Amino acid sequence: MEINYIIKGKKDINADFAIRLGLAFGTSAEVWSNLQNKYDLYKTSQSVNKNEYSILEKKVKSLAFA
Repeated sequence: MEINYIIKGKKDINADFAIRLGLAFGTSAEVWSNLQNKYDLYKTSQSVNKNEYSILEKKVKSLAFA
């Protein structure tokens, strides 16, 4: 049942499930954890306020050249 929630995006792949998937598919748990991480980054990047990002980028650049 847990796999259905993951497929529907209602549940994340946690470390325990990543290990189980790795064993089931002959891969490492890191493969599944990395997929989850990339998905999380993608979803977050879609909701980031671009204006806030621009302000942060300017602050970081100013610190780098200070």
